[in-house]
Amino acid sequence: MAEVAIEGGGEIRSDDANISSAQREAAQRKIEKELFTSVMEGNWEKVVGFYKNESVPTKINPAGDTILHLAILTGLESGVIKLMELMEEQDKTRMEQFVQTKNDWGNTPLHQAAFVGMVEVCEFIANQYRTQQVVQPRNNQGETPLHVAVLHGHIKVFCALQTVNERKGWGAMDRKDGGNTILHSAIFREHFGE
Repeated sequence: MAEVAIEGGGEIRSDDANISSAQREAAQRKIEKELFTSVMEGNWEKVVGFYKNESVPTKINPAGDTILHLAILTGLESGVIKLMELMEEQDKTRMEQFVQTKNDWGNTPLHQAAFVGMVEVCEFIANQYRTQQVVQPRNNQGETPLHVAVLHGHIKVFCALQTVNERKGWGAMDRKDGGNTILHSAIFREHFGE
């Protein structure tokens, strides 16, 4: 049986007899590093080249982040939108899996986008994938992306996510761990509509 590795989005095949498990692990680390570098450089076409191959891992760093988590952390909102559009063109079902994937802190890409205040990214995810699993997941602290937006004072993100919640009839005043509602979080952080 042939083993498949990816380099620069292309496949490299080798026979099982000729490759050790250490070599496979080294090849996998190389792929992860190249993918990570491509995301950090905003080379979205190259990232999508990796994404085409299903053997590329969903989580690509020790924190359990996906390419979407990392793309959001670059701060390039238009680049993140472009990446999501390219990924969606390839495979919308797989894209939905990516937007639901949690990192080690339990944050989905929507949590991450709410944390940094990327309104357009939040709107894209919430409007393209209007399910409670995507729009209202809880992280390890019991926070939904709506809670995260409020905790960090991102009013436009809050409004965008709240609009989707209202359209779907989902309650926004749910409680996170400890019993605090979104209103409690806003008062605690002194975000009174600045």
